[in-house]
Amino acid sequence: MKSKRVLMGFAALLIFLFHFYIPLSSEGNIFAFAYLGVDIFFFVSAYSLGKKEDIKFVPFIKNRLLSVYIPFVIFALISFFYKDWKIEKLLKVLCGLDFFEKSGGAFLWYLSAIMFLYLLVPFFSWLKGKIKSLAFLILNLFWITTAFVLEYAFNFTNINILILRLPVFFIGFFYDEIKSLLKIKSVDQMNVKQKVISALIDLCIVAVGIILILCFGTKIKLNKPVTELYYILAVPAVIGLYELFNLACLNWKFIVLEFLGKLTLEVYAFQMMFGYNVESFLLKNLKNLIQINPLRKIIAFLVTLLFIVLIAFIFHFLYNCVKSMFMKTNKQKEVI
Repeated sequence: MKSKRVLMGFAALLIFLFHFYIPLSSEGNIFAFAYLGVDIFFFVSAYSLGKKEDIKFVPFIKNRLLSVYIPFVIFALISFFYKDWKIEKLLKVLCGLDFFEKSGGAFLWYLSAIMFLYLLVPFFSWLKGKIKSLAFLILNLFWITTAFVLEYAFNFTNINILILRLPVFFIGFFYDEIKSLLKIKSVDQMNVKQKVISALIDLCIVAVGIILILCFGTKIKLNKPVTELYYILAVPAVIGLYELFNLACLNWKFIVLEFLGKLTLEVYAFQMMFGYNVESFLLKNLKNLIQINPLRKIIAFLVTLLFIVLIAFIFHFLYNCVKSMFMKTNKQKEVI
């Protein structure tokens, strides 16, 4: 997947726009559709995992603990001291109970959700290996059944923000098989004319997806027959963007997005932890320096973004240095 880092960087930028874009006038948030950045993360993660064969539970979870959960613990500890949490709050966050209670309002809900999903990935991989594409149908029946049972039997919808993202995850996990079944060529097999036609089709798919989100996933939200069903509407836009970036990355380099794509976990975490306070501080203190209101908002947004990326990069660098030292020490102990 040549476009993985670039697409993840684009998704990170979308999420930042969703959280911190300040409307320049009364038009409202023109990036209300940008929450689809989360769906892109689910798709890209699933696509990468779907290409691996026979994922073993212990090595896989150990890897995810080091790459996702340990940073999550560090972020939680920072917030524990920075936001003066009670110990009860910290424990709920660390064990995932905060996510089950507060859904999308939980501390870094995406990291909690994806870790719970990772616990099931070895099973998904095993099922895929056993019954191939039929597993795609079974797993989709699984999320549909789960969503209906939880809502109508237990009146519980707090984790629908995850369950209703399972379709895009499963599509990513089985994406190569779906394309093969539909006899869709990969970009490497296309001639110039086919690439142009494909790009136009992908643009139309993205446009349709964004229109669906704006119509039924923002002010008016599709919540029937299950709550938060509107998250499924992001699927066309995600697929279209994936294919577009695959085409674009054949001929162009997206250095900034690729750099951002390496920091997605840290950028997401630090924007949720500090972004609002930083942007509010800048808006307040730039008021006397910059009289033009739209310009002040743009500068506050950009400086906030740069600040978050900077601390994300520093954390990413330091954490990976420590992780490398830890893994090197473990290997030496194994040799001894």
